[in-house]
Amino acid sequence: MVPLGRGWAVRSAGSSRLTIITDTKKDAVEYAKSIAKRGRADLIIHAKDGKIRERNSYAK
Repeated sequence: MVPLGRGWAVRSAGSSRLTIITDTKKDAVEYAKSIAKRGRADLIIHAKDGKIRERNSYAK
């Protein structure tokens, strides 16, 4: 999940394509979390400045 203009974008690691663009960070986090849980993947949440703010693993 990364900042994009005034909104937030969700994309898979290593992909240049965006999965979804949302208006709020909260909506992007909820969407990305559901994808990560289904795919048993890691979720990396970036701050507005692009730095990693939070990292969660749903790989178990």
